[in-house]
Amino acid sequence: DITRAMKDIMAGKTRVTVMTKNLRGKSIVRGGAGTATRTIGLLGGILTYAVEAGVIETNPAHGVRRPKDNVRAR
Repeated sequence: DITRAMKDIMAGKTRVTVMTKNLRGKSIVRGGAGTATRTIGLLGGILTYAVEAGVIETNPAHGVRRPKDNVRAR
């Protein structure tokens, strides 16, 4: 499920444009490899906390291969 969610985010299936509460506000969510990497990393951190708190037994996000972050050289 986690791998499928990551691939869906990378493919742009979660792309959405939403109007915010501001007068002319707009939130554009695009997706992509970087977004998928950060999202799955955050989910893994949340699940690790759940394991430490005793809520779940194992972390299902552990061992999921993620794309490498492209860090820009300035």
